[in-house]
Amino acid sequence: MIIKYDKDTGKMYSAIFGQDDNWTAEMMTDWETKHSGEGCVKITNGDMALKYYNSSSNDMQNWTDFSLSQNKTTLTSNGTDYIEFTSVPEDTKIYVDTVLVGTMDSSGTYRMSCTDSGTYGILFKKYAYEWHYVEALANDNF
Repeated sequence: MIIKYDKDTGKMYSAIFGQDDNWTAEMMTDWETKHSGEGCVKITNGDMALKYYNSSSNDMQNWTDFSLSQNKTTLTSNGTDYIEFTSVPEDTKIYVDTVLVGTMDSSGTYRMSCTDSGTYGILFKKYAYEWHYVEALANDNF
């Protein structure tokens, strides 16, 4: 089978069955060139549920779930109020509204604050982990 995956985390997002003979190594390289940060490989058919692609062993392995805690889901958009996430594993990439805002340090604590009201999407990504996504609602302080 052919799988397409995120190179940063190993998260597989597409599987193509029965096309192994049709996809050449050159075709996969061309595909990767056109899709920055994404990989495309042939692997042996097998269980894909709750798995990520391990490029070192060229197989699917069980992912780890994030065990994050957050103190609330709504904040005031005044630049000083924040939502605190704890138990964030070191080297986790954190995105707010699809923009990378940083990589978690050894403290394991991330504080999200804002100055504009609205809904924010917060995504945590780490190799061998299932992505963790939450939304936060920021309100003006009237």
